Amino acid sequence: MTDPYSPAENRDLAGKRCLVVDNNKASKGVLEQLLVSFGLTVEAPEDFSLAFADRKSTRLNSSHHP
Repeated sequence: MTDPYSPAENRDLAGKRCLVVDNNKASKGVLEQLLVSFGLTVEAPEDFSLAFADRKSTRLNSSHHP
């Protein structure tokens, strides 16, 4: 019997990046573990209020560098 949650069974997800933003530490931990089990690369910053600000500046900076 195969594990439906293994990265081998989720090839379309394996290696993709995922941002987890949750102010509930326990929920964030559970979700992070689940996503990692699927093969995703997970970022789960401690300070959720800055999570999107960091991504916005990264996106703006990367748009200038093809």
